Formats: sequence, structure tokens, C-alpha cells
Amino acid sequence: MFSRKIKIFSLFLSLMAAGQAISAVKSPDVTVYAQKEGAGSVWNSVTGKAEHLLSYQVTVNNNSSEPLVPGKDNKMCFYLDDNMGKTLMGHGIQLELLSPYKPGGSRTGVIYFSSTEPDMLSLPYVKLGLGSQCK
Repeated sequence: MFSRKIKIFSLFLSLMAAGQAISAVKSPDVTVYAQKEGAGSVWNSVTGKAEHLLSYQVTVNNNSSEPLVPGKDNKMCFYLDDNMGKTLMGHGIQLELLSPYKPGGSRTGVIYFSSTEPDMLSLPYVKLGLGSQCK
């Protein structure tokens, strides 16, 4: 009888833990403000490849009541998007943007995008990706 109660209690605890894990997966309430800062080019001497370059100044606001902690297990990335399925992942992020965000906190920094296709840099929206959205 006692071992049955322990099993039921253990099952109850594991269900609670699973519920917390599922709720932790939901997207945090974050707002991203982005303003195009400049355009240029980037070239690498090893590959000989030249690309178009854009920089955006962004401010990320953590509107949620929970901290947002980017890191190894919770990757953070930015991408350009046209809301029609076309995206371009950012390749340079100012380190301040990758620091932990307190509830209600915000950070401002620069993000860089580059592409050999100039039309990719005309994608109108800068969006934030978290976790599996960052490949």
C-alpha cells in the first residue's frame, strides 16, 4: 500500500514537471524595434567572395514577467523576413543583445546581415528567433 502511494506521488510529480517544461517552451512576450543603420559590403580574402551588407540598430524589450536568458540551451538570433516565407538569418550580433534580460528589461545593439543577392536585403522586417528557430 505504501509503495503504491509513492508510485502515485512520483507520477504526480513527474506530470507537474512535464507541465512546467511545456509552459517554459511557450514564447516569451518580446518586442523588437529595428531601424536600418547602414549598407555596405563585406569581402573575404580566403574565399574571394564579396557580399552586400546591411546593419540594423535594434532594441529588444522583454515584456514578460520572466527573465529571458539567451545561451547555449536557449539560442537567440535575428532574421530578415517578408511574411511570405522568404528569410535571411543575421550573421553578426552585438554581444550586449545576448546578455540576460530581466523582466521588463531591454537592450540595444547592432545586427549585421549579408547576402550575395541584393534583393534579399530588401526584406522589410527584422524578427527575433529563439531556440529551434535559430539554425
